[in-house]
Amino acid sequence: MHLVTEAELSSEEEAVGADDVGSSVEAVDSSVDEVESSVEEVDSSVDEVESSVEEVDSSVEEVDSSVDEVDSSVDE
Repeated sequence: MHLVTEAELSSEEEAVGADDVGSSVEAVDSSVDEVESSVEEVDSSVDEVESSVEEVDSSVEEVDSSVDEVDSSVDE
Protein backbone atom coordinates (compact mmCIF):
# COMPACT_ATOMS: atom_id res chain seq x y z
CA MET A 1 0.00 0.00 0.00
CA HIS A 2 1.28 3.44 -0.97
CA LEU A 3 0.65 6.36 1.30
CA VAL A 4 0.17 9.62 -0.53
CA THR A 5 2.50 12.24 0.76
CA GLU A 6 1.45 15.80 1.29
CA ALA A 7 3.83 16.89 -1.50
CA GLU A 8 2.19 14.48 -3.99
CA LEU A 9 -1.28 15.60 -2.96
CA SER A 10 -0.28 19.24 -3.27
CA SER A 11 1.19 18.60 -6.72
CA GLU A 12 -2.02 16.93 -7.90
CA GLU A 13 -4.11 19.76 -6.49
CA GLU A 14 -1.98 22.29 -8.38
CA ALA A 15 -2.38 20.35 -11.63
CA VAL A 16 -6.15 20.18 -11.23
CA GLY A 17 -6.23 23.85 -10.21
CA ALA A 18 -4.26 24.82 -13.31
CA ASP A 19 -6.76 22.93 -15.50
CA ASP A 20 -9.63 24.74 -13.77
CA VAL A 21 -7.93 28.10 -14.29
CA GLY A 22 -7.24 27.31 -17.95
CA SER A 23 -10.85 26.32 -18.46
CA SER A 24 -12.04 29.47 -16.70
CA VAL A 25 -9.76 31.65 -18.83
CA GLU A 26 -11.17 30.03 -21.99
CA ALA A 27 -14.71 30.68 -20.75
CA VAL A 28 -13.88 34.34 -20.04
CA ASP A 29 -12.25 34.70 -23.47
CA SER A 30 -15.36 33.27 -25.07
CA SER A 31 -17.57 35.66 -23.10
CA VAL A 32 -15.37 38.60 -24.11
CA ASP A 33 -15.70 37.55 -27.76
CA GLU A 34 -19.49 37.42 -27.38
CA VAL A 35 -19.55 40.88 -25.78
CA GLU A 36 -17.33 42.29 -28.54
CA SER A 37 -19.65 40.81 -31.14
CA SER A 38 -22.67 42.31 -29.40
CA VAL A 39 -20.96 45.70 -29.25
CA GLU A 40 -20.28 45.50 -32.99
CA GLU A 41 -23.97 44.69 -33.59
CA VAL A 42 -25.02 47.66 -31.43
CA ASP A 43 -22.58 49.93 -33.28
CA SER A 44 -24.07 48.79 -36.57
CA SER A 45 -27.59 49.43 -35.29
CA VAL A 46 -26.59 52.89 -34.07
CA ASP A 47 -25.19 53.65 -37.54
CA GLU A 48 -28.48 52.55 -39.10
CA VAL A 49 -30.47 54.73 -36.69
CA GLU A 50 -28.21 57.71 -37.36
CA SER A 51 -28.71 57.21 -41.09
CA SER A 52 -32.48 57.07 -40.63
CA VAL A 53 -32.41 60.23 -38.51
CA GLU A 54 -30.46 62.00 -41.25
CA GLU A 55 -33.08 60.89 -43.80
CA VAL A 56 -35.89 62.19 -41.58
CA ASP A 57 -34.03 65.47 -41.06
CA SER A 58 -33.67 65.84 -44.81
CA SER A 59 -37.37 65.14 -45.32
CA VAL A 60 -38.31 67.67 -42.65
CA GLU A 61 -36.15 70.27 -44.39
CA GLU A 62 -37.91 69.52 -47.69
CA VAL A 63 -41.32 69.89 -46.05
CA ASP A 64 -40.23 73.15 -44.40
CA SER A 65 -39.09 74.44 -47.77
CA SER A 66 -42.41 73.46 -49.36
CA VAL A 67 -44.33 75.15 -46.55
CA ASP A 68 -42.25 78.30 -47.07
CA GLU A 69 -43.10 78.21 -50.81
CA VAL A 70 -46.81 77.81 -50.06
CA ASP A 71 -46.65 80.65 -47.50
CA SER A 72 -44.94 82.83 -50.08
CA SER A 73 -47.58 82.00 -52.70
CA VAL A 74 -50.38 82.74 -50.23
CA ASP A 75 -48.79 86.08 -49.38
CA GLU A 76 -48.75 87.05 -53.07
